[in-house]
Amino acid sequence: MPEFKIQCDYSRKEKMKFFNDKKPKEYHGFLVANPEIIPDEYIYFTEKRLKQCWIWILDDLVKGAGINFGEPLRATRDYKFIINLGEKKAAKFNTNNRNWMVLKTRDYFENTVKKIGFWDSKDYFYELEKGKKKPTKNLSNGPVKAENKTDWGKIVLVCLPIVILAFLSFLIIKLASKKKKQ
Repeated sequence: MPEFKIQCDYSRKEKMKFFNDKKPKEYHGFLVANPEIIPDEYIYFTEKRLKQCWIWILDDLVKGAGINFGEPLRATRDYKFIINLGEKKAAKFNTNNRNWMVLKTRDYFENTVKKIGFWDSKDYFYELEKGKKKPTKNLSNGPVKAENKTDWGKIVLVCLPIVILAFLSFLIIKLASKKKKQ
C-alpha cells in the first residue's frame, strides 16, 4: 500500500455539503502544497497548470480523534500528512472531478491518514497507532471466572408489585364469586 508524505497548508473551516449530507457540516480544508509527489493513478488533473488538491476533514472526526491543529489556524503553518492511497477503504482525490479528498467517516479517515504533524517536526500530534486501543493481556494463570452476584434488592422491587397485583386480583375474583352465590 503506497504511503505518501503530503505537505498541506491549512486554509479554512467551512460549512459544506458532501455526498449524502442533508445539511451543511463543518469541514477543515487543507491545500496540498506538493501534489506532484502523488502518482497520476491516484489523482487526475484536467489541465497541468491547475494542480490543486484539497483535503477536507469533517470537524466531528477531528474532535473525536482529539486532534489539535494548533491555534491560530493559519495557512503559514506547514502540516505534514502521512497518508495511504490505493487501499480498498482509503479515500481518493477524485470528489466531483476537483481533486478533493473528503474524509467524513471514521473508517475512511483511519484507513487513509496515518499521521498528522508539522512539516519541520519529527513529532506527530495525531498517529493512528496511538489512537487505537491495544488488546489487554490476561495475566492470570487460569480461565477467568465471572462473578455471579445476584442483586436481590432489584429483583424484589420488580417482583413485589407483580405479586401484590396478582394477590389483589385473586381477592377481587374471590369476593365477586361469593356475591354471585348469594
